[in-house]
Amino acid sequence: MNEPINSKNNLNISAVIFFVMTLLISGGVYLYTLAPTVTFGDSGDFITAAYALRFAHPPGYPVFIILGKLFSLLPISGEIAYRINFMSAFFSTLSVGMVYILVLFLVSGGKSIFKKQNNGPLSENQEILNPGIHACAMLGALSFAFSGTFWSQALVAKVHPLAAFLTAVVFLLILKYGWTGERKFWFASVFIWGFSLGTHFTPVLYILPVLLFLWYEKKLKDILSGSSLIYGVSLALLGFSVNLMIPLVSPHLIEVEWGLGDSWQGFKHILLRGDYAPYEWARPFSALAEQISTAAGTLITGQSTSLLGLLYGLIITCMGLLGILWLIKNRRGELALLAGAAFMVWGFYIANSNHPMTRQLSLETRDIFFIPAYMIFGIWVGLGLVGIYQKKFLEGESPTGNNKTGVIIWMIVIIFLSCLGFSIQIQRHNEREYFLAKDYARCLMDTMEKDAIYIGDDDMHLFPLWYLQQVEGYRTDILIFSRTSFYKQWYYDNLKKRNLPQFQLPAFSEGMVPKDILKAQAFLDKQLFALFTLNLAERPCYFYQKYPLKITPPLPVSQVGLLYRVTQNPLKGSIQAEPYPYLPPANSYQYQLGLQPLGERDFWRNWAIERLSDYHDLEGQYWMGQMNLIRAEAELLQAVDLNPFNARGHFDLGEYYLTQGEFEKARDSYARALYINPDMEKARVAIDKLKIR
Repeated sequence: MNEPINSKNNLNISAVIFFVMTLLISGGVYLYTLAPTVTFGDSGDFITAAYALRFAHPPGYPVFIILGKLFSLLPISGEIAYRINFMSAFFSTLSVGMVYILVLFLVSGGKSIFKKQNNGPLSENQEILNPGIHACAMLGALSFAFSGTFWSQALVAKVHPLAAFLTAVVFLLILKYGWTGERKFWFASVFIWGFSLGTHFTPVLYILPVLLFLWYEKKLKDILSGSSLIYGVSLALLGFSVNLMIPLVSPHLIEVEWGLGDSWQGFKHILLRGDYAPYEWARPFSALAEQISTAAGTLITGQSTSLLGLLYGLIITCMGLLGILWLIKNRRGELALLAGAAFMVWGFYIANSNHPMTRQLSLETRDIFFIPAYMIFGIWVGLGLVGIYQKKFLEGESPTGNNKTGVIIWMIVIIFLSCLGFSIQIQRHNEREYFLAKDYARCLMDTMEKDAIYIGDDDMHLFPLWYLQQVEGYRTDILIFSRTSFYKQWYYDNLKKRNLPQFQLPAFSEGMVPKDILKAQAFLDKQLFALFTLNLAERPCYFYQKYPLKITPPLPVSQVGLLYRVTQNPLKGSIQAEPYPYLPPANSYQYQLGLQPLGERDFWRNWAIERLSDYHDLEGQYWMGQMNLIRAEAELLQAVDLNPFNARGHFDLGEYYLTQGEFEKARDSYARALYINPDMEKARVAIDKLKIR
């Protein structure tokens, strides 16, 4: 039993077989459920940018774009979108394989996992040779592969699968350096780390955990010494230089949607996501705690409300916790690296979700940013299973693990859990027949007349249309614009460069844009209406307005909105039979926007005020839910002050007064709502209840 291993048979067959099985299972599932074309979300933007070899929305994602261009050239059947979706499936599969490798790497203490060790007795290598250990690593990897969030990203053109793979490679190299002290692994890790910043900026959050791990392994002084520090920083910058794609391609782009990077200010603005507001805390602690608990619940249940989903989630969560205990017992420095990275990711993006611009987004939408943490949790799951297997089947047994009956039972358990994780998610993530986004875009474009102008109210209403037009060459006569870009000078300058026939732009300078976010939104409406006014005589004009869908329980509907055909006359039928007479209060946005004076009845111009009023009403409802009553009252009063004919705003104000015991004010608000909208049954019911009171 203590003889050295025969070097003539040096291949670890079990590790190779289980690794290949992990890749085939995850890759086969991803390929089977892969989306055939463009989808909603950022998919259309990424595909179009990769095809045209330009940069996507800030920070540009040049690594994804360059690789996406290469994948778009693959000689496989299907449209361009399918090939770039395939890239996500490819790197997702590699990420799953890396989880398998990392689990075994941690178990073996850094030894080669695909080769038998020749310099020691068999008893020292029993874990890495035992098929049961490999099965544990495979289930840990598959628990990550079949997690709802990661699976959803593996099927469409997204940056997160590629970012997860690069993150796993960086972790592997850093662990290898920490255990061996060979600088080549450190230099390789910092180069790939810098390169990965061209895919996503999350790796910045790993700096502190990495330093903590290297301090524990007594390697920190080595990397901070003169030559190592210089080489390390230089290699990180060399990897990061992939972002120079942005200023290199910018001068050659005319039809660009995200800024120009051919100046230092423009380049910095794109890289630092200058179009997005800075991060800040915007929710009370109670809401933050609720979001954290919801995130934990999402992890435990695997985003499934079924009993089997809950059972699977609880089992996997317990295995993950056992994996943490295994690391505490065996690999404390490695725990500092993995746990530190996971919690840095969770903490940062939960803070991000509390920004005012993003707090309306559901956790499931924000959940994609937790993927690195979920990958680390998959490693913990594998280690937790390893800990159980070592305790039950290896301790006290012969080094080769001859408890065959127990091993067979364990394999059955592993297979059952893998199948369970797959079965509870397959219905949610089978995109192979998903044509909704493409059909939606084609329907909108077919609705519009020749040479029309189309302005999308939201990026999601633009990306599928961009794909159809710029990649597939469909309806290239339509001018497609982004409403949210009409507050940047470069956007106007680029439109002028295109020399579009029979097209005029409204006057603009960045000094015209208000600093207040609400006023800035109203300014965008003003520019939108001005553009329509200038071009309506020459071109048909269309505008797509997004409406939030408030349904309990929530339904899986991606986009809800209305396509308006702009006319010079008040709109009839779609919103109301007759245009309402707008009575603006003193000092309202009516005058700041330069809209029509009192007495005019132009729906398209008054729509900006109506939109802003609805925004304040929604804010008031939100703050009522957070029990911030002072803020709630201010927002609700602003809503009805801006638009006295906002029936819902008056009703919500009545609800507020009712909670405060101000029954006369509540009755007056309900009565106003009912007067404006005689069909508002809930206002009538509320008045009747107050009469009884």
